[in-house]
Amino acid sequence: MHTHASRLATRSPKSAQTKARCSARALGLQAPILLGFPDAGLSDFAPWPGKRLDTLATRVDSVLRALRPSVVMTWGPEGGYGHSDHRSPAT
Repeated sequence: MHTHASRLATRSPKSAQTKARCSARALGLQAPILLGFPDAGLSDFAPWPGKRLDTLATRVDSVLRALRPSVVMTWGPEGGYGHSDHRSPAT
């Protein structure tokens, strides 16, 4: 049995951005908002204040102000499965 999701998994997208877009499309969700940072690159950011962290904060702030969400969910300190970018928001 081949489902749409299993076909996506076998294609092995070359980037995290492609994976995010394909996953959203497969789930019938809006396209993800990508902020232009490299995958697994957030853990390299210098402690606040710093140009890269300031840029990240500005981009996140812009998106949140534009969308005005009622709820914002993120990963806990463990990052879900240990991914360094997923741990960063909790620190």
